[in-house]
Amino acid sequence: MRTKRNTIAAVSLAASMLLVSACSSGSSGTEKTGATSQPSPSGSSAASQSPAASAKPSVDMSKKYSIEYARLLNSVNATDKKLIDENPIRTQLEKDLNIAFKLTTTPGQMPDYTQKLNTRIAAGDLPDIVRVGRDDLVKYMQNGTIIPLDELLNQVPELKKSRTADEWALDKINGNIYGVPLLQQGGAATAHYIRKDWLDKLNLKMPTTTDELYQVLVAFTNNDPDGNGKNDTFGYSSGGLNTTMQGMFANAFGMPQIGAIKSGMPEDWIDSKGELHFGAISDEFKNYLLYLNKLTAAKAVDPDILTNTNPIFQKKMVAGQFGVAAIANPQNWMIGGTPKLLQQIKEANPKAEWVYLPPVKGPTGLFGNDADASSSSLNVAITKNALKDPGLASRIIQLIDYTDTRPNPKLGGKMITYGIEGTHYNAANGKITLLPAFAGDSAAYFSSLQMAGIKPDMDFYKNTFTDQDLAAMKQVYADNSKGNVIADNYYNELPFVFDGETYIQEMELKFIYGKIGFDQWDTYVNTLKTTYKYNQVMEQRKKDLQAVGLLK
Repeated sequence: MRTKRNTIAAVSLAASMLLVSACSSGSSGTEKTGATSQPSPSGSSAASQSPAASAKPSVDMSKKYSIEYARLLNSVNATDKKLIDENPIRTQLEKDLNIAFKLTTTPGQMPDYTQKLNTRIAAGDLPDIVRVGRDDLVKYMQNGTIIPLDELLNQVPELKKSRTADEWALDKINGNIYGVPLLQQGGAATAHYIRKDWLDKLNLKMPTTTDELYQVLVAFTNNDPDGNGKNDTFGYSSGGLNTTMQGMFANAFGMPQIGAIKSGMPEDWIDSKGELHFGAISDEFKNYLLYLNKLTAAKAVDPDILTNTNPIFQKKMVAGQFGVAAIANPQNWMIGGTPKLLQQIKEANPKAEWVYLPPVKGPTGLFGNDADASSSSLNVAITKNALKDPGLASRIIQLIDYTDTRPNPKLGGKMITYGIEGTHYNAANGKITLLPAFAGDSAAYFSSLQMAGIKPDMDFYKNTFTDQDLAAMKQVYADNSKGNVIADNYYNELPFVFDGETYIQEMELKFIYGKIGFDQWDTYVNTLKTTYKYNQVMEQRKKDLQAVGLLK
């Protein structure tokens, strides 16, 4: 252990010394020369760019560097040679930043990517930029694969100012920042939708409380809302259970989030008073489970909800098999210029009237779609390759800053969002009009190059949604619950084995489906604390939150 700590310390010291040198070189150039015009991409107009978009990086750009970015790309395009070699956005970034930019993608799931990356690390064949979750961010900090970014961020003040201290803390380990987050502000985009035509058919009003929603779901199950004389409908369904899609139920009973990080696991949270709540043993979690148990006992829930995939769930929705649906990312499916799912529903049954269901209130008046709390499931980090040359480290952070898709982004971030002006969009009088080439190229080329950014991108919605759809999207976020910090977003990997997660997931299903009575709740909690050593987990989690300044 002593040897490992000494190695890490040496790498950190070397990184700090090199980055201080890089910053000194960059800052002196800024003071003497100031900002100059950044070359525009082909077909773009400098006049249409904001000052932030056209500012040239304040470091020496004369030397050309090769930079490799490695990431998971779970897409049919992940290994498309055209995507890699003929990406027009990549070509433009190379010109703008004087780099040879290599994109290395791994198809599949995150474990596939991590395995491939670990093999490269072991072989000493490191990419320059990696995109990882917080657990891997911590691991790669500990083994010296990635370097601290605190000094480098001083070279890119707009990037540094784009996140709050709490948001940078998402990527902070042992007091230093090790990554730039792909930040989700305002919580997940999750919403519930309801068949208004079914409400009208059964003379029911829009439900506003959990009790009223229960009555509606039971009626949708038993009272033939589609009028076909068959007992073939039920109240509620989604593409899974105990995920963020059930955020409305969780929030109604005071638990701001469930299943966002790991399906079936209730997140821990810090409330507005600074009190830490451990979700798995909280009264809020118990009350959430009691409500779902009530719904399943009434047979008001899709009997196949546990095995529903999103495509299966959507087919059922198109077929009119249920009356209340939980939708993740409604901006893709139910809102916007081409809402894919809503279009299919209208083609199958023009009379089906699905409308947004404002989150219902629980017994104490609480409500929400999800937690209005910043999170980051992915982060870009710079590897120790940058230690070879202070100019390389500077160019990498400039690339991350240039492509960051935050509000009022630099030109690189604007290209990743909209493409190249004149080819993918036109801009006039502060308004962007998308061109036909955008639809195909955006999926194939733009997002593959994204590193970090801030979501939701309301600038994009303003330019591509109707006023009505924009208002609907804003409402989804406005209805997220306020005042809580999701503690799991700041946790490190446990330094010991904890195998209680499976127990938690198994027990919650037993409670929901009545396999065990709620008189066994205290037994569940005590077993978790003792047999599965959850007391140790809670103590370690407190230390994690204290380390990033969120808990005293």
